[in-house]
Amino acid sequence: MTANEARKVVAHVKAALVYLEDHPGWGAFEDGIDDPKRRYRRAIVGHIKVVYRVGRAIIHVTDIFDSRQDPKKMKR
Repeated sequence: MTANEARKVVAHVKAALVYLEDHPGWGAFEDGIDDPKRRYRRAIVGHIKVVYRVGRAIIHVTDIFDSRQDPKKMKR
């Protein structure tokens, strides 16, 4: 990936994060995370997966992951 392509991907992810501010229920629930106290969601932007949870006052982004990779590489 060239630097220009990387900048485009970053710009798309940033735009998705701005969208999440007004639409926190946008993403589907992420079933692969075992946390009985919290529900996590995922938003797919191109081939990038953004995993987040909605708090009382803020959105907590926990992972930004290239979905073409093995999901077992995601660190918890």
